[in-house]
Amino acid sequence: MKKTFSSFTKTFILCIPAATLLALGVALYERAHNASFGAARLFSDGTFVSGIILFCLGALGVASGAGAFLALSYGFSKLAGRLCRPKNIAVSEKETYFDYCSRKKAVRKTSGTSFSFAALLAAGILFIAVSVIAAFVY
Repeated sequence: MKKTFSSFTKTFILCIPAATLLALGVALYERAHNASFGAARLFSDGTFVSGIILFCLGALGVASGAGAFLALSYGFSKLAGRLCRPKNIAVSEKETYFDYCSRKKAVRKTSGTSFSFAALLAAGILFIAVSVIAAFVY
């Protein structure tokens, strides 16, 4: 639990400055093209864009970690095996989808990555909430 919290905290702390820089970039871009917007509108737009990007990346990461894309990767691996198989290598036993999923889950459990996609989700939600609050001010 402590390792997971540490991973979450590190990822959250790293993505906040990146999202802030992205929000600043969006605000500066809008400011250069439309000088009539107020500061709250620029801040709202910038934090919303960075929040949506972080949220989508986090959602894709969480879905991938939960195995949502295993069927797609299994299909591509089977297709690649049929199209790109060397002629001099004998065909091994066919791996079923269940075996493929079991093998991938075992690899995923032992990989021990320190990156937390849930932190990206949390940072995205935080930036979207800040954007909504700034939109009410605008």
